[in-house]
Amino acid sequence: MSGLVRKDFYVVKSMGRSYLFMFGGFAFLSMMRVYDGVSFLSFLAVMMLIMLPINTFAYDEQSGWEKLAAATPAGRRGVVGAKYLFTVLLLAVGLALCAGIQASMYAFGIHGDGTLGEGLESAMITVCAGGILNATLLPLIFRFGTQKSRIFFMIAMGVGTAGVVILMGVISATETGIAWLTGAAALLMPVAAAAALTVSYAVSLQIYGKKEL
Repeated sequence: MSGLVRKDFYVVKSMGRSYLFMFGGFAFLSMMRVYDGVSFLSFLAVMMLIMLPINTFAYDEQSGWEKLAAATPAGRRGVVGAKYLFTVLLLAVGLALCAGIQASMYAFGIHGDGTLGEGLESAMITVCAGGILNATLLPLIFRFGTQKSRIFFMIAMGVGTAGVVILMGVISATETGIAWLTGAAALLMPVAAAAALTVSYAVSLQIYGKKEL
């Protein structure tokens, strides 16, 4: 299964460079106060975390890799497990990237009224939101493929973006208890993301095990 995970990282290597360049450019603009660093970079990170796993599915379908991968010793279970492990690793990278940007902003004195701890909690919340969205989309892609799942992707992006914006808006607009709200959300979101990915993995195993390749 580790070979399948490495394959996905090789697939997104060229795209990943473009994504990192784009993210770095917007991070620089945020540091220059052109954009609101917290909200915009959080949204961009969630977009990246969702798009990269989906792109690996698209390449697999175009190359006919699914049939070859299912015939390897890893089997269908290994194919599903590799996609979820790849997604979790991307979430970890995204969290480290967001946390690094937040820490850099505070190190250079480029931040709002919140504390560094609240900034790191916001990074945790948005990355976990990306994990929940991936948990929703992955079984649909295993069932319908990337082309037919586009409508689900658009719906998930709309709902996810609205959810993050509303959550951040509520936290920002609350005069009292901001630290409590962000702290509680930062604690609950990883649990929710882990639970969603666990259930999603089980569902994907059932779907992919019965799918005709």
